[in-house]
Amino acid sequence: MGDIHGQYNLLMQALADKGFSHKKGHTLFCLGDLIDGGTENDDALALLNEPWFFSILGNHEHLMLSATEGLTEKTFTDIQHFLIEEDGISKTISVLQRTANIRTKVDVYDNLTIEQINWIGNGGYWFFDTSISLGYERRMRMITQYINTNVPIGREVITEDGTIGLLHAEAQTNDWQSLKNNIANMDDVERIFWSRDKFKRFKRNTMLAHEFNMKGIDALLVGHTIIKDEHPFVIQNTVMMGMGAKIGNTPLVLSSSEVISLVN
Repeated sequence: MGDIHGQYNLLMQALADKGFSHKKGHTLFCLGDLIDGGTENDDALALLNEPWFFSILGNHEHLMLSATEGLTEKTFTDIQHFLIEEDGISKTISVLQRTANIRTKVDVYDNLTIEQINWIGNGGYWFFDTSISLGYERRMRMITQYINTNVPIGREVITEDGTIGLLHAEAQTNDWQSLKNNIANMDDVERIFWSRDKFKRFKRNTMLAHEFNMKGIDALLVGHTIIKDEHPFVIQNTVMMGMGAKIGNTPLVLSSSEVISLVN
């Protein structure tokens, strides 16, 4: 399945429509970005507690981990006050969108770190929402639990239909085995869950489609980039599954047989 972005109820409906049932032994693999966008972020993260659910690291989880590193109860409370009492959410978003005036920029940077600005401005303000009645300790336990789950950067899923690779955004190589061998030593490993460069090049020049033929596996699934269509976008044996859950669309769910049929 593609990105969830806090759209837990939409996901559950999509799974029901697809006939998914963990009681029948079905397993669900997510391409990351469980959070930021919808209102059911806690429920989406709680899926990691289920033995039938697995995810890889998305850029929004990366933002979450960076923004909460070293967070204390005092700074947590201070951020809550800034976001709720001082219109901090809209101010932070304006800084990211580069529409803020100097006074607003100073106000935001006085209250938030760069990492917190990036996360809150990209939807992470729910973490500090007082209406949910979750305090600092419970929120940080959630972060610790996520870290302890050891969510990987990528996955290889062997099914009866074929071998499927999972990455959040895109790989700068088109050799799966090479990617697996070298990932620990990659200087730009963050591009795997952040980059859209290869897809942007393809949009300018479709002759570059061969860059999306991932050797060593039958299919590669990626999310991150929103595809403005009702169907997954297929390039060679890469299937792009970003349907725009962050803006309220239903997360895409595909069976392994559907994935393989798309690339054949």
